[in-house]
Amino acid sequence: MPATYADSVPPSSASSPVTLISRTTLAAATAQVDLTIPSTYPHVAMYWSGRCVNPSSAFACYLRVNNSSAAVYSGSLQSVANGGQPSAIWTNLGTSVRFGVVGNNVSSAAGSGIVELPNWTTTVGSVNLLTRAVYYESSGNSYTENGGYAYVAAGPYTQINLFVASSLNWAAGSTFALYGYS
Repeated sequence: MPATYADSVPPSSASSPVTLISRTTLAAATAQVDLTIPSTYPHVAMYWSGRCVNPSSAFACYLRVNNSSAAVYSGSLQSVANGGQPSAIWTNLGTSVRFGVVGNNVSSAAGSGIVELPNWTTTVGSVNLLTRAVYYESSGNSYTENGGYAYVAAGPYTQINLFVASSLNWAAGSTFALYGYS
C-alpha cells in the first residue's frame, strides 16, 4: 500500500503507458506549488497529499491553470461531510478551482486526492478538470469532495498552480506527483 495518496500510480496499459513527469515533496512551507506540464502528454493526472501551515483548522486548496486569476473557471464541486447529505458549490466564472481540503500541519491527517486533466493539449479553447479528494480531521469529521470544471481560456496550457485559501502555506512534507499518458 502506498505511504501517501501521492505515492499511488494511475492505471497503465500497453496502449496507454503512464509516465511520471515530476514528483515534488516540499522541504519547507511554500505559498504556491507550480507544476510544469510538457505538451507531449495529451492527458495528465496529479496525485497529491498535503497539509497547510495553520495552527487550528482545515482550509480549502485551489488550482489555477497557467497561473491565471482571470474569471475563466466554471463548474461544480460536491462535498459530503460525515456521510451526510451532499452540498454543492457552484463556480461560475471564478478565479480558481477548489480541488480539496487540507488540515493543519500538526494534529490533522493530510488531505489527499487526484486532479485529472483529460485532453490537456486540446486546441478548442478550454480544458476540463476533474477532482476527487478526501480529508479526515482528528476530531472525527471526514469529508469527501468530487468536482468537475472547465478552464475556459485558450491555450497553450503549460502549468498548474496550487495554493491554499486565506494566503496560507502548504506545509513541509506535502507531496505532488504528476503523471502524463496518451
